[in-house]
Amino acid sequence: KRGQLVKDAAVILAMCLCAFSFSPAVKALYEKRSGFTMEPGMPYVSWIAMGLSESARAPGWYSNVTSNVKFQELDSDPEAMADFSKEVIRERLTYFKENPQYTRDFFYRKYVSQFNETTYQSLWNNLVRHQYEEKGALAAWICGDANPGVRRYMDAFAQLVFVGLLATLTMMVRKKDYTALILPLTVLGGMLFHLLAEGKSQYILPYFLLMIPAAAWGVAEISGTGLDRLTDRLRRKKSAAPEP
Repeated sequence: KRGQLVKDAAVILAMCLCAFSFSPAVKALYEKRSGFTMEPGMPYVSWIAMGLSESARAPGWYSNVTSNVKFQELDSDPEAMADFSKEVIRERLTYFKENPQYTRDFFYRKYVSQFNETTYQSLWNNLVRHQYEEKGALAAWICGDANPGVRRYMDAFAQLVFVGLLATLTMMVRKKDYTALILPLTVLGGMLFHLLAEGKSQYILPYFLLMIPAAAWGVAEISGTGLDRLTDRLRRKKSAAPEP
């Protein structure tokens, strides 16, 4: 057991190192290749302010009012932008506290707007973003004539994943098998993170991909149980049938 604990701790440590070192490493690589030093950008607290504010797109989504436009007005000063964002956060939290019904509606619409778009902006991005070359035949078909069909398919597939994940969590609780909770807990952590941070449907895609293997167990158990019941019923009918 002690050896296993050491291995688990080493894996956790390696994951933490990767999480905190990748971004600085990429930044250093870009600076080395370009010969330019990247100045500090908009502080992350601004993305929290954005996630708690109204937006023309949906509650908590990207908004120029609390991001780039204001940052430029403040001469791209990170400290001034941080002070502005903290003030926005204080005002929004006060408003949330004084208006509980609005608060419930705000976060409900924020979550629904992210999770209910089951293509997670993959089609939208390919339609509105600048591209360096023409789409291939398959991509053009998916973004064109097949677009409505792809959306309907993803709606159905996402519902299957959500139901499967719920079944998995239910079985984990019943069997007290908490060692398999790593993927569901990661998804939960992402949901709690986006409770505060800027919301966007495409941000949900990594969590949705993590849901799939976790949901597969639940789907297999549900389908397996149903198949077992059907087989047992057929056996009972066969045994109860009179001999010819």
